[in-house]
Amino acid sequence: MLGNTAPKFETQKEQQLYALRLLLSNFNYNRAEMAIAFKVNIGTVNQWFARGRISAQKAIEAESLTGGQINKKFMRPDVADWI
Repeated sequence: MLGNTAPKFETQKEQQLYALRLLLSNFNYNRAEMAIAFKVNIGTVNQWFARGRISAQKAIEAESLTGGQINKKFMRPDVADWI
């Protein structure tokens, strides 16, 4: 499970952007495919990259979509309490 084997980051923002890029790699670096998988429009995906993080709710979905390869806690280390 990713998160245990990931490189060390100086900031959470660096980690979150790295996690987004890893997630995008699961969709052949195609943001449109990523948007379809998450049932959002491409503008939402572009906002995730502009902000440097995915929403906590979508991080939960990302963990499921990747079969647990990308952990929600790795994607959003700033979230303390998960549903």
